[in-house]
Amino acid sequence: MREPGENEPVTATAPWAGRSAAGQWRRHVSIGEVLAAARRQAGLTTTRVSQRTRIRETIIRGIEEDDLAACGGDFYARGHIRAIARAAGVDGEPLVWQYESSHGTP
Repeated sequence: MREPGENEPVTATAPWAGRSAAGQWRRHVSIGEVLAAARRQAGLTTTRVSQRTRIRETIIRGIEEDDLAACGGDFYARGHIRAIARAAGVDGEPLVWQYESSHGTP
């Protein structure tokens, strides 16, 4: 028998709550908004994220504005999402899943 509160999902109050990006789904926040909020919460500039990830600042800013066209395709978009999330200290996999479900990629 389960104790009250055991194994129940925790509702995030902000995209970076619990250092996981999963909470963003509950608020229907975009991938870019989650990454930008996580970056700011971590106290990082786009320049610093660019240095850590070796992704151009223009691409990072584009992703944060939900423009993934400059990524160069789905493979690179998924990698950039993961790298930016990792640099900001959050789990990027839920964001990649969201990207895949909205772009019809496997």
